[in-house]
Amino acid sequence: MIGKEVEYAKTNDILKNPSSFPWFYNGRMDCVIKERIEWIKKVLPKSDLLLDLGSGSGWNAKHLIDCGHAKKITCVDKGQEQCDYYYDNNEDINIYWHYMDVEETSFMDEMFDNIISIEHFEHLGKEKLKRVIAKYCKTLKKGGYFIGTCPMTGKACDENKYHPYEPTVAFLIEEFKKNGCETITCGDNKFVFKRLK
Repeated sequence: MIGKEVEYAKTNDILKNPSSFPWFYNGRMDCVIKERIEWIKKVLPKSDLLLDLGSGSGWNAKHLIDCGHAKKITCVDKGQEQCDYYYDNNEDINIYWHYMDVEETSFMDEMFDNIISIEHFEHLGKEKLKRVIAKYCKTLKKGGYFIGTCPMTGKACDENKYHPYEPTVAFLIEEFKKNGCETITCGDNKFVFKRLK
């Protein structure tokens, strides 16, 4: 649902003027973000440096900074229009942006305390998702958490070109285990993994 709302917003210039469609930013999205932030705060320890993969417009990052759950956040998203919207409307110096595909970054090993990826994995495709999990588990400090949300149907969604593959619970558990992470919880469209080695 959120993906369709974001696509609608992009095609109708809502990101440039969210007040023209208050149901999008102030209503539905604000409610969803608050619910997500409460879940993140419940399962994720506070972070000095947090990575937000597929951060979109930065709403999750902004809320996590504002509530003091993260001191600094690095956001990665190739959608520059959404990121530009964030910069035009916020002046937070503790959020750093990388406008690029998640496979193009070059972060150091064990750089981030924790990683979030909210409604992002389903946009990558199966093989790319395997590479992304392997790449970013290395950037996570030992003992750090990698959490997120995504549909977990196992389908290649032909009817939705924005969801080339929605992973299964088993797929996520296997890929994170291969990359040195234990499963804390995985299901109900949410996952929490912890890096062991």
